[in-house]
Amino acid sequence: LQVFASFSLNTNSSVFSSASSSESTCLNHNGRIVTYSKDGISSIDTKGNIVWNETYQMQNPIVEVNGNAVAVGDYNGHVIYVMDEKGKVKFQDTISGDDLTAYQDVAVLKDGSIVAVGYTTSSNLVSDAEYKCKGTAEGLIVKYSKKGEREWIKLFGGSETDEFYSVAATPDGGFVVGGKAISSAGFFKSEKEGIKAFLIKFDKNCNVKWRRVLTGSMSNEFSDVSVNSNGDIYATCETVSTDGDFAGITYSSALTKNTVLVKLNKNGSLEWKKYLEGSGNSEYNTVYATKDGGCVVGGSFTVKK
Repeated sequence: LQVFASFSLNTNSSVFSSASSSESTCLNHNGRIVTYSKDGISSIDTKGNIVWNETYQMQNPIVEVNGNAVAVGDYNGHVIYVMDEKGKVKFQDTISGDDLTAYQDVAVLKDGSIVAVGYTTSSNLVSDAEYKCKGTAEGLIVKYSKKGEREWIKLFGGSETDEFYSVAATPDGGFVVGGKAISSAGFFKSEKEGIKAFLIKFDKNCNVKWRRVLTGSMSNEFSDVSVNSNGDIYATCETVSTDGDFAGITYSSALTKNTVLVKLNKNGSLEWKKYLEGSGNSEYNTVYATKDGGCVVGGSFTVKK
């Protein structure tokens, strides 16, 4: 049994209106509906009229809106588009190196600048001195100005695989990144041994403000993160671990994946965590912070009889 989460559109918020099984997805942007798919993106007014339309070819587009900006990135790809509210393409950029580079998420910051996160095994994106360990996957952050100028590329990693999967803008102008780290060296040298799911708060210049890490002996990763207007952070962490920081999980079938939903305040202090688990896999990999101080979680689960 697989259950797809769906959300209804509210023109006073940015709640997604989609089903995970759908070919297209839509969200609210300044009172209009933005709908997008692998072939392009459109803006539709409340009367159903198409305001603007832009075509592209992406395998799995990810979209983020904030203010007048609409950012579209290619999930597991390396292309990003940014448009204004009139549909005019402000800039397009492609990150290319000598090996794999994969965007996983994109966010529009308070000042209109853009950050895209993911991971790379390329060895020529930055200077040699900036690599922690060539030949392994390293977490990737690319920053663009609101005019489309590429401001910087930053890599974060160590001797093993380290990847960024999600990013969300924060009210203070910075952003929060979630992902997975296997390394206990390099950028992650101060962390505990084990496979780490992490949330890292950066300011707009990519200076680290705080970290929150959950560790277990099996696979763990923060798959999505969302921030409300107060700066409270909600994040979903998918895990196969039942030890360490995941010792509270009661369903411990071999290699069963469960989800931990966490809430942190703007300073990174953990307020609570909830185990979303069952007899089979419980994979809730989408979270959205709502205006009433709560959140909506989406994903899928299976039931073992």
